[in-house]
Amino acid sequence: MYFRFTLHNYSIKAMKNLFYTLSFLLIILFISACEKDKICTTSDPCAPTMRYFPMAIGNYWIYEVAHYDASTEIETITGKKDTIRIIGDTLIGSDLYYTFEKDQFVPSIVRKDTVYLRDSIGYIVNPQGDIIFTASGFSGLVYRRVLLQTPGANYYFRYSILDTLSLQTTPAGTFDCLDYSACLFLNGIKDPRVIHRYHSEDVGLVFENSFFVSSTIDMRRYLFEYHLED
Repeated sequence: MYFRFTLHNYSIKAMKNLFYTLSFLLIILFISACEKDKICTTSDPCAPTMRYFPMAIGNYWIYEVAHYDASTEIETITGKKDTIRIIGDTLIGSDLYYTFEKDQFVPSIVRKDTVYLRDSIGYIVNPQGDIIFTASGFSGLVYRRVLLQTPGANYYFRYSILDTLSLQTTPAGTFDCLDYSACLFLNGIKDPRVIHRYHSEDVGLVFENSFFVSSTIDMRRYLFEYHLED
């Protein structure tokens, strides 16, 4: 009886030791997986998305607006300025979003927009779930935004992030940037034009361009001035 009792106790102890060992190994594996998910660039092996998209109340960015005509390859500085400000935050559902106020110059008018954004585990998203920016996802497709989807038309943007830094020069200075770019597909055919959003660490958006599908004009915004709250 004594032998059986001792063996039983030993089995329980062995099982406990095995449980603790397996738990420890699972924790190590989890940490390793998280380490693999860290954002890596050539300048900083572990730079989080928020360093490239800083969000704090009081931050602002001012951009010089230019128009580039693809048919003539001429860029024209318009003399207009776009402004993006973070003016507050608000709860939408159970999530806290920063409130962005945008004054953007479009042909002949200044358009005022209010945008709500938050960080969702390394992805800057709006309440609809659109991915506005990320510093991860180097393996390929990050996000697909459908413009038009009907039986006769399928237009969409395919967003991806490049894993190398590129140098961008603006009136505010020269910056090393990650390029969150989008290719336009029209009924399966890739349009030669590309949307670029260049973000620099501890600065934010440095340059972006946009265009209308039916126009040859490329609207460009170069960082002119910025302020980040400490």
